[in-house]
Order: sequence, then C-alpha cells, then structure tokens
Amino acid sequence: MSSEIKKSKVKLVTDNLLAVIAQIIGTVLIFINSALLITAIIEIFEEVNNTDTIVMISVIIFLLALLIAGIFLLRWGNDIKMLSKTFKNYVCVMSAGSNGKLEYIANIVGENQKKVKSNIEKMINKRYFVNAYIDESKKELIIAGQSLSNANLLEAVNTTCRGCGAVSSNLISEETYCEYCGALL
Repeated sequence: MSSEIKKSKVKLVTDNLLAVIAQIIGTVLIFINSALLITAIIEIFEEVNNTDTIVMISVIIFLLALLIAGIFLLRWGNDIKMLSKTFKNYVCVMSAGSNGKLEYIANIVGENQKKVKSNIEKMINKRYFVNAYIDESKKELIIAGQSLSNANLLEAVNTTCRGCGAVSSNLISEETYCEYCGALL
C-alpha cells in the first residue's frame, strides 16, 4: 500500500471516529439540555423571588449555550461523515473511468460541477487526497503530479460480502469489513 493511500486512509478513519464521537456528545447535550431548559423555564414561571429568577435566567443562558454546542457538534459530525461518503463515491467514480475531470465526476454522481469542485477542495484541505490539487485550466484533479487519465492511482472495486451478500465499493488497497455484518471483505 502506498504511503499516500495509507495517509489518506488514516485521515478518513480518524475523521470518522471523531465524527461519531461528536455526534454522540452532541446528541447527549441536546437531549439533556432540552429537558433541563424546559424545567428551568417552568421554574421561572413558578418562582416569585427576584433573586431566584436572576439565577434561573443565568442557568437558562448557560443551558442554551450547551444546547447550541450540542447542535454544532451533531451537525459537524454529520458533515464529516457525509464528506467521507462523498470521498469514497468520488474515488470509485474516478477509478472506474480513470478520469479526474470535474465534469466527468459531476455527470456520474449527479451533482453540478461547482459542488464537485467545492467537495474536492474540502477533501484536499482535509488531506483525504494527499499531494493533490485541482488544475483550474483543465478542470481536473491532479494527484501526485499526474492526471488520473494518465495513471490509475486510485483503484476501487465493488465487493460482495460472503456473509450477508451486501455490495459495497472499496479501495483495492484497503482491508475492509462489511458495514452490515462486520465480515472481512
């Protein structure tokens, strides 16, 4: 396995793990703080003492901040997971056609070229594509100084799981487990 593919795989796995952790923490913050917020608001309407009301308003502001943090973490986790899925999809498309042209990718995945370019730029910035850039004049992804039409740098295949029969797209160079039953593909 080339070091660039290994670095890309490590980055993907790390980002997916962080995304799952962020989603779990975000979900917990949202549920707990929603319940506490409702309780605090009810308490304000039941309290007559001004000192207690000021304290409760402070508590509500704090709970709102935690609620917003939970929403942010949940959304960030979802965005990272979606980018990871999109990356795998793009790699499969580029491997199948030995083509890194943005227009080609956009046509295959059913997105507009601007969206594909934006996604690939995010992937390059997050180091999913190592040593890569977009050649603006050719509107093409260049990896390790080579056009994908000149060299098949990324290879992916559709694999059928022997355990449950599910089909998934995987990079040839990576050891992959079925996302449904956990069997080695």
